[in-house]
Amino acid sequence: MENRKHKSQRPERLERDLKHLKDPKPPKTSFVLLHRIRVCYNQENMQSKKGECLEVTVLLLFGLVLVLIQIILVRRITFRPIPWFTRMAASARLESPYAYGGFLFILNMVIFLVITALVVFTMMMNVALSLFLFAGVGVLISFLIWIQMSISRGGSKKEKRIIGGIGSAFYWVLSVYLLLQIFLLPPSTAEEDPFIQFVGLLMGIVISLTAAVSCWVTVYLAKGKPADPIAR
Repeated sequence: MENRKHKSQRPERLERDLKHLKDPKPPKTSFVLLHRIRVCYNQENMQSKKGECLEVTVLLLFGLVLVLIQIILVRRITFRPIPWFTRMAASARLESPYAYGGFLFILNMVIFLVITALVVFTMMMNVALSLFLFAGVGVLISFLIWIQMSISRGGSKKEKRIIGGIGSAFYWVLSVYLLLQIFLLPPSTAEEDPFIQFVGLLMGIVISLTAAVSCWVTVYLAKGKPADPIAR
């Protein structure tokens, strides 16, 4: 009798488990991020939302490859400083590495805001491939500015770590802000599914983290040819 009872309970348990996988209960706010990632890579959701999950994975791998390429370039190539950056670095107001890093912070913020505004404007105008075009331009401009900011001033490794840390702080702050927005997303319901918003925020976090690491690595490792000394 007991064996029959256990056998009759097995299909019921199996049905409950399958129902839980198909319609998981909304998690608490502190576990929203882990829940979204688990739902994203759930076998069933991978079929219905394969494109979004694949985009995040490809973007993450691309960010890692981009950082590795930047490390190789800045370690093997000796760059030539541009005179304007050399004169700017010789300014008495930017003599401190903290002030110099703060100036780099402002430059990163301005570049990000300008590129974001151009992307939003062109997407409203239905311009094809605007996101990839301006994203590539933003990466190139940022990389060149990071190199010039590093080699024009020079300084010790400690000063370069300070400059890179303060300059890249903008992207670290942006990553934290986007992460907090994920925690504030409402739970999935039958009427509303914020999955697309989650994917967009997660992609923004990956891009911001990649920019933060790239900025610090470039400023710290970039090597330049000696420039003519300019009196402060």
